[in-house]
Parts: sequence; structure tokens; C-alpha cells
Amino acid sequence: MPSKSFYRTYVAFYASYGYYDSRGDWVEGYTDPLFKKVNIQPFKDGEMLTFTEKAGFYNKGYKVVYFKGELVFPEDPPEDSEISLFYDGVWYQVQGSMDFTTPGRGPKHYKMLASKYATPPNIPEPTFPS
Repeated sequence: MPSKSFYRTYVAFYASYGYYDSRGDWVEGYTDPLFKKVNIQPFKDGEMLTFTEKAGFYNKGYKVVYFKGELVFPEDPPEDSEISLFYDGVWYQVQGSMDFTTPGRGPKHYKMLASKYATPPNIPEPTFPS
């Protein structure tokens, strides 16, 4: 991941958050979109998986997302918020992430594993910056 041209695909990240309203009811919502340039690839880190396991990852639409810099949402959602992303007309839910920004040699990036939602979240599709 040596050059900036590696991160060329815009995606919209969302974080879920909630709060109690004045009546004491729980209100759940999503942050405004956070647009970031990323590199998104199909899941292919499965050399140690069986054919059946690989097929399961493929059918669930797993993607690997690489990006630089942390996700900083203006609304400051809790750390355990569910992260969603929108890419190419499809909604994905982040299943896990790894931080490769520690000092040393090699690329400095974040890596996330995301899978397609079975039922898309109730979020309007974002309008990407030009």
C-alpha cells in the first residue's frame, strides 16, 4: 500500500448511536456520512479455509477495506458503535478491524472486514462528493 493512488474509491461510513429522549424512550440513529477514500477488495485471505468456508464468505459478500487515518465522526459516537458503509449501491456491516499504524517498516493503514447486510439499514443513500 505504498502510494496515495491505492486509496481511490470513495465510500460512506456511518456509525450507529442512540440516546434516551425526554420521555425516557430509546432513540436509535446513525451519524452523518463520513466520506473516505479507501481501497476495497473482495475477501481473499482464505488460503487456510476449506472450500465450503470460502464459499460462505463469497456468498455473504465479504469485502476487505483499507484506509489511512482513523474514522472521526462529528457526532462522536460510542466506541462500540456498529459501523456501516455504503459502496457501489450496497450496504455493508463492518465485522472487525485491524490497526497497522504502529511505528516500524511497512504500510501504515487500517484494515476492516465487512459483509453485505441481508436487510439494508434504514439510512438514505448518500450523495458522494465530486
